[in-house]
Parts: sequence; C-alpha cells; structure tokens
Amino acid sequence: MIKVYLNIIFLLVSVHTFSQSDEFYSLYFSSEDIPGYEQGKIASSFYGEYTLKETDQNGLRIAAGESIFVDETGIYIEKNKVLSISREEVRENSKYTVRDGYLHGVIEGDSLMVSLDGELYYFLVPSKAYLVEKSTKLYELGANKYMYFSKEDDGLLVPSIVEFAGRSLKLHELTYPNEAFDFTKAEDYFVIEGDYPTYVAKPTAEEWKSIIQCFELYESYVKK
Repeated sequence: MIKVYLNIIFLLVSVHTFSQSDEFYSLYFSSEDIPGYEQGKIASSFYGEYTLKETDQNGLRIAAGESIFVDETGIYIEKNKVLSISREEVRENSKYTVRDGYLHGVIEGDSLMVSLDGELYYFLVPSKAYLVEKSTKLYELGANKYMYFSKEDDGLLVPSIVEFAGRSLKLHELTYPNEAFDFTKAEDYFVIEGDYPTYVAKPTAEEWKSIIQCFELYESYVKK
C-alpha cells in the first residue's frame, strides 16, 4: 500500500493567540459580510502561476515546489507531497511498475520520477489546497485588493487579504493587538470562555474601516 512519507503542510491562515493587558485571548469573526464593501471577482488578467519570493525562512517550501495558482476555479496553493511505495508492493501489485526510474500506476496515464532508498521508492505528487474557491465571497477593498474568509471546523471565520500588484500576489493576515482597532471593544461581539477567552466579533461598517488597517503582509509570490 502506498503510504505517506512526508506531507508538507502550509498553513496560510491561522488563529492568533496574543496578550493585551496581561490577558490571553483569540479572535474570530461570526459573519462573512463586510458592511460598506461590495463583492467582486478577480480579473482574468491575473490568472497564472505565482512562485514564492525567496526568503531565509521559506527554503523548505520552495524545495517542495510550492506555487499559488489563480484561475477560473479560484486561488489555490499547489505543492508536492513526498510519498513512498515499497519495492515489495511494486513486485506484488500488478498495478504498479517501475521502468527507467519512473513509477507507473499512481497517476492515470502518467508516470512519476522515483528515487530508491533501501526498500522504498520515493516520489512527488502535486497537491492542491484552495484559499479561495469559486463560491467564496471576495470583497473589494481597493484596486485589485480583496478580503475573504476561511472557515474553521466550528464555523467561525478568519479573514485574509489577497492583493495583486504588478506581477506580484501578496497575502496579508490580521495582526493584533493593533493600534488601529481594539478588538476587545467591538460594538457587537460575544466571548467564549475557556483556558483563555475567545472573542467572536461582528464589526459594523465603521469598525471595518479601522480593522482593514490591521492587516500586514504575510507572504509574497511572483508571477512566472
């Protein structure tokens, strides 16, 4: 049986835990609506593949072949998963064959380059992880700048911003505490008590104007 050897997972959006006035808490949003902003869509001129802009911290992700693709289906990260299959499995299962350094039978109609290490063949398989799907709401914040929400398992929401500038695709995440807005004093919110409080906000149109200033650049990609 094919087994996963290494699955490099890129977490683009995450829940932040932080302290303000010596109190720990986290932040989510309860609604995908952003009052005062219209929904939009990404122009086809921005379709294409964007590769990571190299930094000292992302060498592993670049080595994994991570790219962001923008097309009519949405925005998704494509990266390579490293998988393995044993020599015994290849011998005993007629579905798989290895010829001239390539493994046949994993992807229909195609082959994958393999590297043998001991009793295991290792190979790379492309994997997609959508940030924005066709059905995802995109709110226009300005020229070629959009906000969208990622949904957690419990239904609560985390906002992110994608921005197109020239041949660059930039991802922004919400940072806090932030001088632009005190999230603990949002007009409409509730608190989930636990090991530390979790604030769930539903900002007004006026509050969103300040909150949008609380996003910082997370990652940059360059169009190929």
